[in-house]
Amino acid sequence: RPLADRLLREGWAFSAPRLPGHGSKRADFLSTTRRDWLRRSVDALLELRSRFPLVYACGHSMGGLLATMAAARVPADGLVLLAPGFLLPERIKAAPFLAPFVPYVRRGNPVPAWDEAEPRRTYHEEYRSDDMVRQAAQLLRLSREALRELPSIRCRVLVVGAEKDRSVPARVVNLVKARARGAASVETEVMEGVGHLFHFVDDPDRAAARVLRFLEGD
Repeated sequence: RPLADRLLREGWAFSAPRLPGHGSKRADFLSTTRRDWLRRSVDALLELRSRFPLVYACGHSMGGLLATMAAARVPADGLVLLAPGFLLPERIKAAPFLAPFVPYVRRGNPVPAWDEAEPRRTYHEEYRSDDMVRQAAQLLRLSREALRELPSIRCRVLVVGAEKDRSVPARVVNLVKARARGAASVETEVMEGVGHLFHFVDDPDRAAARVLRFLEGD
């Protein structure tokens, strides 16, 4: 939301689709797969492409994977990747083996059913309180598929990592630069002193300013 608000104030149109199954209850989430999330992402990019002559795809974490795969299917003028999930914590690698037997794990101390970074937005308690093993397996597959598609990206790319990120290591910027061999250009930056949610919580103004410099071609 902070990034969208800043871009809107600067005169950019912005589309932030809600992915199928996300943000409601556990049953909704578990009924979807990475293909549903990708389809919605591609649709959103197509909608923008039909309305505007200049279109950029942007995504954070798993959204960076979806933005990459969408941009590989729909022509984009640029791709912005914020801590994209091409590198994931080691523990997630067990998810594909556990998912057929344990689709989710209840936490001992459920988190509040609201987002501390965005108090106005409420979530169903199930969605926020459980570890979704099945969907973690979908995320791992999505990460591997998106990594294979990086070489097909032809537009300009900005990839930003976070120095203190415990979910996606900052070295992801080097991985993207090495794999996006066909891109028109690849700009990289590691923001110091911030974690995974840097553009939501830690330093949204600095993150938005960096994205704007890329969009404006500086």
